[in-house]
Amino acid sequence: MYRCLSLAAMLEEYRITFCVQRTDPGIKQIVEKAGYVYAELISEEFASFAVGNFSIPHTIIVLDGYDFDGMYQKGLKLLGFRLVFIDDFAAFPMVADVVINTADISAIAYEKAPYTQLLLGHEFTLLRPPFLHRATQPAFSARERGRLFISLGASDPQNYTAEVLSVLMARTDLSEVVILVSELNPHLIQ
Repeated sequence: MYRCLSLAAMLEEYRITFCVQRTDPGIKQIVEKAGYVYAELISEEFASFAVGNFSIPHTIIVLDGYDFDGMYQKGLKLLGFRLVFIDDFAAFPMVADVVINTADISAIAYEKAPYTQLLLGHEFTLLRPPFLHRATQPAFSARERGRLFISLGASDPQNYTAEVLSVLMARTDLSEVVILVSELNPHLIQ
């Protein structure tokens, strides 16, 4: 969700609607507080909602989620929508117009349509304005050193958070670690 909020902040001159499949209670508040329209749908409803509410030649749909595979993308493309897909794994053939993956991944990993443009690597990381602002500030103060914030996605179904934490446990230079997940995370109790 925060990647989409980051992208939305960069595209402030556009009308933006967040169509969310399932969410924890605070997401609607966050989206609306940021000034965007919020609609909660199941993925099967989205295509008909999009056709009924958006102008096809003037709409770009941004997809971020594990359920939006190549077949889902293809259905939206066949309706005439332009697509941006925020990816993590290169796990299926891409038909979106643009794919954003901020990991250190090669274009060779992707099976894609000839027109699909790949935006790969850390230079395409989607950051919200407070983080972009912080990057322009002086280096960390002595009080801030040793503090770490980790967010690997609200649901983190592969439980990468646990892997990162196991590596960090050996570090002696950290005084505080803050982890952000949501109640959608199947590993929350761990």
